Amino acid sequence: MRESYDKASKSIPQGQDPQDCIIILPDWDGKVTKGFGLGDMSKVVGLAVLDKQGGVVGTYQGNEP
Repeated sequence: MRESYDKASKSIPQGQDPQDCIIILPDWDGKVTKGFGLGDMSKVVGLAVLDKQGGVVGTYQGNEP
């Protein structure tokens, strides 16, 4: 997970704190992943963007997060 965080933090615009933008949570049984409509994330990253109220703004799964 640390490697994934470090990689993702490089894509955050300069001046923004990655800790404010990146949250990685273990989803051992895949329930959360499936709840967002994302597939197997063992090899391809998946993202879900939430608003302040916790609503889903969008999701993405692919090689260019």
